[in-house]
Amino acid sequence: MPPSQILIRPSTPADLPELMTLYDLARAKQAAHNIRVWPDFSEELLLHEIADGERFTLSDDEGEGEKFLGSFTIAFSDPLIWGEHDLRTYAKPNTEMRALYLHRIATMPEAQGQDLFAQILEWAETYASKSVPPIERLRMDTVGDNPRLTAYYVKHGFTFLGLTKLTNTAGLHDNYSKDVISLYERVLI
Repeated sequence: MPPSQILIRPSTPADLPELMTLYDLARAKQAAHNIRVWPDFSEELLLHEIADGERFTLSDDEGEGEKFLGSFTIAFSDPLIWGEHDLRTYAKPNTEMRALYLHRIATMPEAQGQDLFAQILEWAETYASKSVPPIERLRMDTVGDNPRLTAYYVKHGFTFLGLTKLTNTAGLHDNYSKDVISLYERVLI
């Protein structure tokens, strides 16, 4: 059962220790399950995302102060991953559109199983609908082919668009050149 009051707020530099712990725990879990392990996210990168307003924190507040539950980032463009389909519909490449890209979604072990992802999606849909002009799609990508994760995203309304191998990985972590990328999209409008 989810905590009673989930807060999604812009991350602050004060969140940095929890963010570093979160991604250390996530990498350990990925390694234990033999799936592609995220790279180390440097403090510099996390602080840059915070300063740019791209990083958000999930927490609960049940009267005893805020408890850190997880984090994610957003972007309005992702040309390194989506290539020619960035800011274009996937089915009709000549049709422009707006998308909100969700990245690096992770939750603390004690918060897993509470389907916080559904609450992130609800927040993202609200955020997208209030944008001017409205954002039409949510998009995500993952490194590797993970059928279990694909089924989870599809259960939450995403379409699995397929696997792709990136040809230009300059500016991306080595993970992106070692494996295929799974692409997901959820149409909002």
